[in-house]
Amino acid sequence: MGDAVTGEVPEEGMSYRIEVGRAPGEVPQIDVELTLTPAGRAWIVAHHLQRTLGVAHPDTLTAIDELAGLLWAEGNLEEALRLYREVLAGRRVTLGPEHPETLRTGHELASSLLTVDLPDEAASLHRDVLQRRTVTLGPQHPETLHSASGLARTLLELGDLPEAERLARRTLRDRSAVLGDTHHDTLASRLLLAAVASASGDLAGAEALYRATAADAERGSPATAGVALTARFNHAVLLCRLGDTAAAIAAFPAVLDGYTARFGPGHVETLQARGTFAAVLHEVGRHAEAIRELRAVLDGLEPIFGADHPEALATRENLAAILFNTGRLDEAEQECRAILAGWERARGPGDPRTRQAREQLRLVRSRGR
Repeated sequence: MGDAVTGEVPEEGMSYRIEVGRAPGEVPQIDVELTLTPAGRAWIVAHHLQRTLGVAHPDTLTAIDELAGLLWAEGNLEEALRLYREVLAGRRVTLGPEHPETLRTGHELASSLLTVDLPDEAASLHRDVLQRRTVTLGPQHPETLHSASGLARTLLELGDLPEAERLARRTLRDRSAVLGDTHHDTLASRLLLAAVASASGDLAGAEALYRATAADAERGSPATAGVALTARFNHAVLLCRLGDTAAAIAAFPAVLDGYTARFGPGHVETLQARGTFAAVLHEVGRHAEAIRELRAVLDGLEPIFGADHPEALATRENLAAILFNTGRLDEAEQECRAILAGWERARGPGDPRTRQAREQLRLVRSRGR
């Protein structure tokens, strides 16, 4: 065979390889190899159902919902959100605004909106779903309490701490009554209440609640192991905020071992935990270790999400900040250039994050002169 031509159609999750060759005196031979990602296969299914059943058919909407989930996992957040909105609008029409699938879609979209820093829209959608579930299922139904917890978490992000605390306490009370004190969701509500206490400045109260929740979750069933791990992680972070950095440093290795055992060394959860540990190392002056940790985290995140994903860029920003603060200005400038290029590709030149990256690069270059 002769030379090969390769390429990608990323919006359809497709890559291809075409090779053309001919032996002397023979008819040309063409080999075509197509490779589809899971999202690419889901895209084909969704578009086929759109053509055959219609865009509003329940099966079509289910296929689009699955495609959105795969795109979200790949880091294509903007397109995933567009599809989630399309599914929600379609289900409101075909199934009705109070159908369980419609409300589930609304809850998941609201949670996704909070992830991409759109808390106002997330809060509005959470309120709508909570109101409808309260009417159709009752105020103490587990799904209703799930919505209440989502709204409380969103209010925490918005800084409405009194309302977040009121809703978190009510959810904890109702989950304890309905599900029991040791149920996964009840323990998760205790974590949320601890986070509200921490944000409100009650660090001692948050520390005690994280510590007690971790102990109770560790005594529970395997279903609560994740809550225990999150509680231990948040407790270690809070120890640093309380000024007990020695205890925080001592606690983190076991926490990181727990994440590695539960998720694997290259999982996003494990990598995010290591990124936080790097910040603690920097806080106590162990800068070289912090830099090594962040570089390892970045090496793990970029193959998962891509170099221009917000998670990867945020990690690179933390790395650049430590390099800058420790006087490694050439390396800091190199990272800042990569950050600026990434935000320009991901969000465009006029986005606030891009403008911030441009200003950070200017600051680093001016200090290096």
